[in-house]
Amino acid sequence: MDPDNPETMTPRPRRRWRSYSLRSLLLLTTLAAIVLGVWVNRAERQRRAVAAIRKAGGSVEYGPEPNPPSHFRRWLTTWLGDEYVADVVRVKCRRGTTPWLPMLG
Repeated sequence: MDPDNPETMTPRPRRRWRSYSLRSLLLLTTLAAIVLGVWVNRAERQRRAVAAIRKAGGSVEYGPEPNPPSHFRRWLTTWLGDEYVADVVRVKCRRGTTPWLPMLG
C-alpha cells in the first residue's frame, strides 16, 4: 500500500446518517409520551382547580415571569395557556366560599 499511488488506495466509505434500531426509537417515543402525559395531566388538574376557584368567586395569581422572559415561554403561554407554563402561587377566596377547597386535591 503506497499512499502516493492512487491505484493502491482503497476508497474511503461515504459517511452515512447515524442509524438507530427500531427498539431504541420505540423506547424514545415511549419515554417522550410518558413525560408529556405527566406534564399534561398536571396542567389539566391545575386548570380544573383554577376554574373551580374562579367559579366560586376567588382569584388566582400565577408565579412571576422569569427576567427576561424567553420568547419560547411567551409562545407556549400564548398557545397553551398559563396552566402549562406557570405555577399558581396565590389564591384569594371570599369569606364563606371554602367548602369546595378539599375537592381540589
